[in-house]
Amino acid sequence: MGSAAKSSLTKGTLVLFLLALSLRLAAATLFGFGARFGDAEGYVKSAEVLLETGAYPDNVEGLPVFRAPGYPLFLAAVTLGHPRSVPAVIVANALLGALAVLLAARLGQSLTGSDRAGAFAGLLAACDPALVLLSTDVQSECFTVFLLLLFALSLVAAWRSGRARDALAAGILLGASALVRPSCLALAPLLPLAPGAGRARLRRVGAALAGLTLALAPWTLRNFMRFGAALPVNDQGGVVFWLGNTQLNADYYALRTSGEYQTYLRRFTEEVDRGSVRRLAQAHPNPADRSRAFLADATEWIRAHPSAWARLLADKTLDWLRPWANPLVWSPRVVVATGLWNILLFGLAAVGLTRVPRGVAWAAVAWLALSAAVHVAMIVVLRYRATFWDPVLVVLAGAAMLRVLQETERRERPEGSLRRVIAPTRRREARR
Repeated sequence: MGSAAKSSLTKGTLVLFLLALSLRLAAATLFGFGARFGDAEGYVKSAEVLLETGAYPDNVEGLPVFRAPGYPLFLAAVTLGHPRSVPAVIVANALLGALAVLLAARLGQSLTGSDRAGAFAGLLAACDPALVLLSTDVQSECFTVFLLLLFALSLVAAWRSGRARDALAAGILLGASALVRPSCLALAPLLPLAPGAGRARLRRVGAALAGLTLALAPWTLRNFMRFGAALPVNDQGGVVFWLGNTQLNADYYALRTSGEYQTYLRRFTEEVDRGSVRRLAQAHPNPADRSRAFLADATEWIRAHPSAWARLLADKTLDWLRPWANPLVWSPRVVVATGLWNILLFGLAAVGLTRVPRGVAWAAVAWLALSAAVHVAMIVVLRYRATFWDPVLVVLAGAAMLRVLQETERRERPEGSLRRVIAPTRRREARR
């Protein structure tokens, strides 16, 4: 690549980064540099206890669980030991979100071989409303997106290069993602999908699984020594399954008005603070026992209400796929704007699936299906969909936008192409 091309690419990368960062900081300014997210206190308190005592807490405010360690460690690091410095956290999230945009652009370029497709993917990631919003509060999704994109890049590199070290890196990055958000483990079936055959393929698969094990093993061993049970990351799976598979969640999908939603929120808080959630947690102080108790109680409700659970699964699936923001929470303008954006993004991504290599397309579909399945089985929140789906959708949409641009350029060329008409004429004139 010539120096002019390199300079142009560098300038384009810088412009994309500054655009993404500016949008995220502008959104943070609009919302105010404060913590609004319900789980923010749990993350901050976990980081504080770790810094003060040197031991990670077994329980903090909010849900009766201990948080996955990745984001509290991130808070402690980026605030230089002062995790209650919320503005510093939000600025760090904005920087991380802007870097994730560059990763999305790099992934789009890698999958299509086109700088323009990568630029389109980066532009969509920079402007994606959900990804922008996730950078404006004390929540772990922004960090998760960053790590998942690194994982995707390493996985693609492993598939193309055949090197075990790339596969090892992919496994380590997936493990790191899971230590921030445990549901990332749903993507583990992608690790054995390395192309090829024979011993070379086995080495790559083995290296990827070894990387995942290496990333999780120290924390899993810590949990085993502390609680006497195998908890790969934390004990949150049980209570989240309970919240998503009992009458409490079935009643949520029966809500029709904002007033009913506000009443439901008060009931939800009551259940967590003083109701069934608190009673089950107090009866099982050991986190491993606690998680199993929530799973057992939710399973009992499912067995007693099979028809209601089937309807609940259908409702959760439709909720996951719903393109617009929740009208019970957001204004009509936000609902319409997000609906239009996501319908466009979904449509472009569907076209993009036909513009990337077949193996990549199947891997993308598997990514989307696995992440959807684990959340529908547990509990559906659209910020979870944005975390797992939007990075993939913007990359696929970038490939579709490249195709649209190419078709437009082809149609705008004069019939027969001016180049084919002019070039022979110039050659004849030169001979004369």
